[in-house]
Amino acid sequence: MLDMRDAFFLELYEIMRADKNVYLLTADHGAFGVNKIQVDFPLQYLNVGIAEQNMMSIASGLALSGKIVYVYGIVNFVTLRCLDQINIDIASMNLHINIIGVGAGFTYSTDGPTHHGTQDIAVMSAIPNFSIYNCTDVINTKAFARIGYEQSGPKYIRIEKGTVETIYDSIDFDLPAGVCKIRDGKFGTIISSGRMVHRALAISKEFAEDEIGISVLDVFRLKPFPSRELASLLKKVRYVVILEDNVLYGGLGDRVCSTLIDYGMCPTVSKLNVGDKFVCNYSVSRDDIEQSAFGEYIV
Repeated sequence: MLDMRDAFFLELYEIMRADKNVYLLTADHGAFGVNKIQVDFPLQYLNVGIAEQNMMSIASGLALSGKIVYVYGIVNFVTLRCLDQINIDIASMNLHINIIGVGAGFTYSTDGPTHHGTQDIAVMSAIPNFSIYNCTDVINTKAFARIGYEQSGPKYIRIEKGTVETIYDSIDFDLPAGVCKIRDGKFGTIISSGRMVHRALAISKEFAEDEIGISVLDVFRLKPFPSRELASLLKKVRYVVILEDNVLYGGLGDRVCSTLIDYGMCPTVSKLNVGDKFVCNYSVSRDDIEQSAFGEYIV
């Protein structure tokens, strides 16, 4: 199985081989695919060192000179640490720059809150002009690398390290929709994004053993949020659980609830998330789900 970072950067490798106008900047953070780019395309690669704020300004200069730029680092270091540079240097000028953050949620769990990617979605969503994509498996990870090249404007792409089960069949899955039903069930729906989708799938399979059908939706484009597409998938759904490894405010849960309000939909809803706090670990079990919006049905 392919590491998700390498799925992204090996796809970017092919893009960079075909177009010498594409650049990759890193803040002293690597991966096998990054090393391959560094060796084979040294004139299109720059390691700025542990200087993420400078990296954003350098990327802006390259983009203003007509380059397509990818910048890469740990989630918090390429978002929270660089917020002013992202806001002014990149977003206000609507530059073709792709910020690639690795370590969403609790990927770097033992490194503590400095490395936990639990606030980035809320922060980056507030910045105008940005699109936000959240990788689920190697297939849409590759697709997002290609989107970073083909679609102009600033983008924030959350990728993962390590291997996960493949969910999508091909790189041509329904990208424009922004959301996909990946498991069908009759009585309730779990809505999730990124790596937490795999936890949602595991929990839905536990319910299936007791003949309780739970759907799972993967929201892989967080901005612009696929409100119309999501509302269509939630027609006649009575119970909804929103599962995410982000803080309470400004994440997937708030966006889903806003969509339900906008479309006049009133299912029973529960939001399972990190809460309004810093934590050192986070897990969700079937028991948590049973005590949430599905509880009325299960009891």
